[in-house]
Amino acid sequence: MGFNHQIKDIDNLRKIDDIRKIYHAYHFDKKVRECGNEITIQKVDRRYADVVKQLQDSMIHQLVMNGIGIETNPSSNYLIGTIMKYDEHPILRFNSRKLGSPEKDMSLSVSVNTDDQGVFDTLLENEYALMTLALKKAKDEHGQYRYDIEDIYEWIDYVRSMGIEQTFR
Repeated sequence: MGFNHQIKDIDNLRKIDDIRKIYHAYHFDKKVRECGNEITIQKVDRRYADVVKQLQDSMIHQLVMNGIGIETNPSSNYLIGTIMKYDEHPILRFNSRKLGSPEKDMSLSVSVNTDDQGVFDTLLENEYALMTLALKKAKDEHGQYRYDIEDIYEWIDYVRSMGIEQTFR
């Protein structure tokens, strides 16, 4: 069974010119690769950032209330540039239970996963190791370690168990 086994008419899709162009640009176009490495920074008003955080908090609350779990891919998120440090990964905002005191109804069911094996050559063990090491090295604004090693291992095991639970839902 192939990767795209669920797409019934894959051979006809490959004949569509726009799809071929996108595929080719993604994999072979030097300009696309160069532009993909560019970083654009936009300054926004603090109020805008506050509104976005409120919307995100509301969405997290809705996901919790509906029992929806979130899969995270730390290496992928780092490599595509959405986070600069693993200890800033959103998984810690989604569920920091065992590491701190989360707000009521703000602990999502989360799991650590790998992303597309062909693009992000990583193993699940590596993803957990990266998160563990990042949490172990994380420091607060005073230069003090943020997390106790036992809490980190308890959190890693907690996330692992949520991942297993998500698999069998």
